[in-house]
Amino acid sequence: MIITTNAIVLHSRRYSDSSRIVVLYTEQLGKVSVVAKGSRTGKSVLGSALEPLSNSCVSLYHKKGRELHTASAADVVQTWKTFTRSYDHMRIAMTLAEVVMRTQDDEEQNAEVFRLLLKGLDTLNSVDANQTYGVGLAVRLRLAGLMGFGLQRVDSIPQGMAVSVSLEDGIARSESFGQNSMSIRMSSVAFTNIALAMNDAGNFDGNWSTLRTTIADELEIEHFISSYFSHHLDKRVNNNVMTVLR
Repeated sequence: MIITTNAIVLHSRRYSDSSRIVVLYTEQLGKVSVVAKGSRTGKSVLGSALEPLSNSCVSLYHKKGRELHTASAADVVQTWKTFTRSYDHMRIAMTLAEVVMRTQDDEEQNAEVFRLLLKGLDTLNSVDANQTYGVGLAVRLRLAGLMGFGLQRVDSIPQGMAVSVSLEDGIARSESFGQNSMSIRMSSVAFTNIALAMNDAGNFDGNWSTLRTTIADELEIEHFISSYFSHHLDKRVNNNVMTVLR
C-alpha cells in the first residue's frame, strides 16, 4: 500500500553506498523507518527532503508488520533555517528529535505528539538563542503529559533550599521531608527553571521565559528528565545529543 503523509525526519544513517535508513515521525503512522534508495547519490529524487529535521511530505510503500518500509517520493514542506545557522537552536532541535525517537513506539499514530513536535520546532525556529533551552525543556515536559506522566505544577520553590523531586508523580518536596530511591535531589535553582518551563508548556502561543541556566544547572535538569522518562517508560531514555554536543 502506498501512503502519503506529512513527516518530520528524526534520524538518518547510511545503509549502503547509495542508500540511507531514515526514521520519520509521521502524521498518519507515527514513527516509521524507511529505506531511501539512492538518496546518497546526486541523482536522487528524494533530495534534501529526507535530511534530519526536515518537514516533508513523504510517500512510502507500507506493509503492516514490517519494520522497514521504502520511501518512493518526498518533497520539502517547510524548512527551519535558523537550525543551520545557530548551534543553540540546532542542539535543541536535535534533542527534540531524539526524545521523540526514543519515547515513541513504532507505528503508533499519535496526532497530538506530531502536532507538539511540529509546534515545538516552529517555536524553536522563531525564538532567540537564549530562549532555546527553555523551549526544548517545555516541549519535553508537554510530551510527558501527553504520555500520561506529566509533572505536577508548583506555585513556588523556597530559594536556596534543595528539593527532592519524586520520580513517581513529579512532585517537588522540601528536602526536610527526606529522600528515597524513587526521588531525585535538585537545587532550588534547577527546579525553578523546570517550573518556569512547565508554565510555558501550557501556553505555546504566549511569551517564552528566558531560563537563566548554567552548565551545572542544565546537567542537573537533564539528569532528572532522563531519569523521569526512563522510570515511566521502563527503559533508558538518555539525552545523547546534550552529552555529545556539550
